[in-house]
Amino acid sequence: MKFNTVLTVFLIKIYVISSEYITRPCGQDLSNLWLDMVAVVDNSQGMTNDGLTAIAANIASVFSDGTKIGTNSNDPRTTRLGLVTYNSKATKNADLNKFQSIDDLYDNIFTDLATVSQTDDSNLENGLEVAEKVLEAGKNEKRKFYKKLILIYASTFNRNGEAISIANRLKSAGTKLVTVAYNQGGGDEQLADGLAQISSPRFNFTNNRALIGDIQMAMLEANCFCAPTWTQYRQYYSDQFSPPGGVCIQPVGLTAVWRAARISCANRFKNAYLADEFTQHKHDFIFDSIKNTNGFQLPYSYHIGLTLSNGSWSWDRPNGWEQPVVQHWFGWDSGFPISTSSKASGANFGNETDAGWQNIGAMNIGLNYVCETATCDTDNYCSTDQLD
Repeated sequence: MKFNTVLTVFLIKIYVISSEYITRPCGQDLSNLWLDMVAVVDNSQGMTNDGLTAIAANIASVFSDGTKIGTNSNDPRTTRLGLVTYNSKATKNADLNKFQSIDDLYDNIFTDLATVSQTDDSNLENGLEVAEKVLEAGKNEKRKFYKKLILIYASTFNRNGEAISIANRLKSAGTKLVTVAYNQGGGDEQLADGLAQISSPRFNFTNNRALIGDIQMAMLEANCFCAPTWTQYRQYYSDQFSPPGGVCIQPVGLTAVWRAARISCANRFKNAYLADEFTQHKHDFIFDSIKNTNGFQLPYSYHIGLTLSNGSWSWDRPNGWEQPVVQHWFGWDSGFPISTSSKASGANFGNETDAGWQNIGAMNIGLNYVCETATCDTDNYCSTDQLD
């Protein structure tokens, strides 16, 4: 089923221009989620039996919107879920292959999270270390590019432990960490602030009524990524952790004429094309990207997907796809476009602060160029062969 909640304010401000002319957002189909995940649950005395049961229900609910649990050889878009509980020590309750359906999850999660331990000690670092081992043990060639996520439920947080350093190691390796501060009243008032040091940016949550949607949003975002050597479009170029969009950018620092650049982009990744600039924001993001790419030098000049088609300026798309007509925002330099059939392609020309569109010939000016493709996500599965 489609995830109906808008992912971020970024999507509202940047993407929603008209129903037809938008930059692609990340996929939002929970039934096609493909992740490897481990739930890490505090079962110390402070959590209480009722608290554990509530967490079991929350975990089951998160995956109840059509997400396929386990491994299905007929559909690679599945999510594996392991389970770890922790107190003074940690226990692996389920590896990544135990739950093979949503029914398996329901049949086991409430039993696994039924009774708290006999200790008040709650050492998250132990839970994280076991979760890391579960993810490592579950690796296989078919899923080597699947993104990893650890979902943490905690009733307290020990700032004197090693949890932060372990969390930083996991995040540096690409694993997303989602935290849920489950304060059942009268507990650690600084719990959420402490867990914010553990979580990935924007993924620290509390037990509020939006929690299921918050966790699902984090999973969908974790499942939205680019192939190596591509840069994911996002709210702020300068902040790699800012809310992401559903396209990837690849500046190419070797010159080619526009027609050759278009073919080069198409050959770089499935359904890739010369980049579009629907908005000032997208234009600025691409400009910041090329400034940080080897092979681009002042004065900047680079092909984008502008092309004159049937009398209208449109954006490049793969062969057979509809080409969006330029609308809403126009980045033409003063005096452009020049009205001539011999200049039916577009490029950016600029200085150290900005660049503007100019129309040029498709076969006679060699420039750098910028390619674009969709992110790998729930609407666009990327195989190992594509990502290798």
